[in-house]
Amino acid sequence: MKHIGLISIVSIAGLLVVGSLYAGATGSKSIDSRKTIEHLQAAQTEGLQIATLKVSNMYCAACPTIVRRTLEDVDGVVKADVSYRTKQATVTFDPTKSSSSQLTAAVSDLGYPASIIK
Repeated sequence: MKHIGLISIVSIAGLLVVGSLYAGATGSKSIDSRKTIEHLQAAQTEGLQIATLKVSNMYCAACPTIVRRTLEDVDGVVKADVSYRTKQATVTFDPTKSSSSQLTAAVSDLGYPASIIK
């Protein structure tokens, strides 16, 4: 099986945005960096915060889905993306409704110890 990967990094308003294209034997998957940039710009204008969590104990393909759904159930969370490969979650949330400690507690209570990276 042959894999080809391409990653691009863009800086918008001091934030790094990553776009990638991954191609393998079964096809390719693209992450549109324009949509990511639009999401970050919307988050900034709406007063939202973006937190990156390190998440431990993810050992199977279902774990990121469980963690993502749990984070999305926290009051004030607008979006949660969880990566099995990097063992990280990126969460966009309203700081007037929740906090980074509430995010880590929700995930940790499930048995996935979490800590804030940034």
